[in-house]
Amino acid sequence: MHLLIDTRRIADVVGTKRMPNAKRATFFSDVENSSIEEIRLIATTLLVAYHVIGQPGTGLQLASPHPLRIFADLLGDFRMPAFAFIAGFIYALRPPTMPGFRAFTIGKLRRLAIPGLIAALTFAIICNLFHLGSAMPVKDLWKILFYPYVHYWFLQAILALFLIIGLADTVTHHKAEIPLLGIAILLSLSGLTAPTFFSLQFALHLAPFFLIGMCFYRRSRWIEQHYKPITLIAITLIALWIAWTVADYSALGAIGSSHRPLRALMFGTSMCTLLLFYLPHHPLSRMLGRYSFTVYLYHVLGTAGMRMVLHKLGIESVSINFIFGVTAGLLFPIAIHLAASRSPMAAQYLLGIKRKNIPAAVVLRPAMSSSDV
Repeated sequence: MHLLIDTRRIADVVGTKRMPNAKRATFFSDVENSSIEEIRLIATTLLVAYHVIGQPGTGLQLASPHPLRIFADLLGDFRMPAFAFIAGFIYALRPPTMPGFRAFTIGKLRRLAIPGLIAALTFAIICNLFHLGSAMPVKDLWKILFYPYVHYWFLQAILALFLIIGLADTVTHHKAEIPLLGIAILLSLSGLTAPTFFSLQFALHLAPFFLIGMCFYRRSRWIEQHYKPITLIAITLIALWIAWTVADYSALGAIGSSHRPLRALMFGTSMCTLLLFYLPHHPLSRMLGRYSFTVYLYHVLGTAGMRMVLHKLGIESVSINFIFGVTAGLLFPIAIHLAASRSPMAAQYLLGIKRKNIPAAVVLRPAMSSSDV
């Protein structure tokens, strides 16, 4: 998930000389060296950990008050909002034009929908064969294409956002992100229920984060000039979120689900902001980031497989299951990525990588470019 952009153009447009700390300013001046990849890697690792911890019927099935259950529930306000934030930011790097909207749509389907559908069907079939918690009748497998299924709902939701917000953004000549953000926040907080078709209810929840990511790129000059008060606001919102969460836990003995969209806006947006401002960038993150999409698609095969192996060995330790499960959830998809990269067809259909006239031995581009999630 490497950002292939002209960083000189961004530096010319935005400028960074007024920022007091060059390392903190890289988000505004040099996207290649920003912390976008670090945020993506953090969100990806947290997603893998969440599926290892599981829910009733899946994963380790840990319940409150287990510390890992609390950890997973707390970060629900950050994981998927962070992915949507990054998607919106990357969308803003190369937004479509009206003449190119058809090509934009086809590109998103090729990069996201096809690999996502193959991964979801593969997982569903494996669940059926091994009688896992996410198994579904064979006659219902077609529903995976149109309705939410385990974590693959995110691909449907983000595709919906690319198309709906992308069309609105194109029609308004890429100048209406602020009004669109206001509308998205109002709809998200209104309690309005969207159809389950194509995960539109999740898209409604993630739309503000997608648009905030767009605004961070397009309004970067203003953000640069006001990063200190923005930092203070972000810290204040996180403090209020913590107080709210602690009060709920004291009363309920679990992480409350009330007002979740508001909580996610408070915590998810604030965390993304602070990480972009202050998280150090390391070049290694770009190399690891190329595997993030593949990890998203196939990590459940690694986590479920490792859990089955440890169970067969009689190892019930939660700590060992968690550590080995997360490790397998990260490394198994990387192995799939490396194997699929050897075939242009496999790379395109399994990983979403478009390759033309490139020898198999050549090092691949990362799975996502600036036009991807």
